[in-house]
Amino acid sequence: MRVVILFSLVTGLAVAQADLPAALDQIAVSELSRQKIPGIAAVVVKNDQIVWATGLGVASLESKAPVTPDTLFRLGSARVFLAAAAYELSAEGRLRLDAPASDYLFGLDEKQAQLSARKLLSPPSESGEEAVAARLIESIRARPASALLQEMIFTPLGMEHTTFVPAVAMTYPLAVGHTADGAVSRPMEGMPLFSSAHDLARFLIAFLNDGKLEEQEALPPTVILALSSDNGYGLDADASRGVRLIRQTSAASGFAGAILMAPEFHTGVVVLSNRDGASAITIAQKLLERSLPVRFPQSLAIVR
Repeated sequence: MRVVILFSLVTGLAVAQADLPAALDQIAVSELSRQKIPGIAAVVVKNDQIVWATGLGVASLESKAPVTPDTLFRLGSARVFLAAAAYELSAEGRLRLDAPASDYLFGLDEKQAQLSARKLLSPPSESGEEAVAARLIESIRARPASALLQEMIFTPLGMEHTTFVPAVAMTYPLAVGHTADGAVSRPMEGMPLFSSAHDLARFLIAFLNDGKLEEQEALPPTVILALSSDNGYGLDADASRGVRLIRQTSAASGFAGAILMAPEFHTGVVVLSNRDGASAITIAQKLLERSLPVRFPQSLAIVR
């Protein structure tokens, strides 16, 4: 009897995995329609590879250009990448993560001056705090934060299309933002970061494999350990659903995105969308749950 039960469980799991791409397609299509999002790019990674990727809808309701997993979307935050760079600088002895920002920068307001790099980069953080963290890193290396992240994070990860430069982003397929009522939104305030689902998948693969990508170390394992902390450095951690989840949500004018990972199962999801108020985290949660061999309690099924 035990052998029969075990065989049934293994067979059921194999069938579920075989049906996975179609099930994930259905979730993405349903959410695109339900949330009235112009376009979505999404990727699921397991272990060290992409197991599913899609681009749905359009990059712009004006141009009608189709979205693909390589389409660039504006991200609402560079916090996780700044946190990775700051930790590397701390490991080199150049930055004390728990020292007040005023030890490194002048002209800060009283609240910001008292915050450490760790606090500035731990969620929930405001965009102003992220900007202070970027300035702090710049002061240590005497180079723009965008160039430092390119050198320390994006290039080692092979995130070839990820950029802070709008003029560069526009040379690739690029999604534009949309308001909730469907109007095009093009503001570029702050320090805009553009990336694709495929590029962000490379970060997820390295994160879920102790910093390794294609069997080579792309990020130091100590950085991954720091970002995995339950204290929330760079990323949120949550185990309330019975599965330990690590996540980041972000929003910029006209865009919403989410990263969601279940490290225990070496599985992660990226969702990028181009509509104000879209719940990218809801889509990510549904895609992740369908990709895991466990199910979350129904009352806790969706991260709000």
